[in-house]
Amino acid sequence: MTITKKPIILSVFVLVVLALLQIWANNILVSYGEKFDGIGRLGQSLQLENQILENKVAKFSSLDSIATASSALGLMPTKDVQYLH
Repeated sequence: MTITKKPIILSVFVLVVLALLQIWANNILVSYGEKFDGIGRLGQSLQLENQILENKVAKFSSLDSIATASSALGLMPTKDVQYLH
C-alpha cells in the first residue's frame, strides 16, 4: 500500500491555513476587546462627569443659593406684590 503525497500535503496546507486563521481571529478579538474596554472606561468617566454636573445644577438651583446670589446683586424680596390689570 502506498500513500500518495497529495492528500498529506493538502492536509498540512489546510492545517496551516486554519492555524493562521485562528491566530488572525485571536488578534482581532484582542483588538476589539481593548477597544470595548476603552469605550467602557469612557462611559464610566462620562457618567461620573454627568453626576458631578447634576450635583452642581442642584446646588446652584437651590433656593438658598438663588437667594444668596440675588442679594449679592442688590435684589431684595418684595413685601407686597402689585398686580397690573
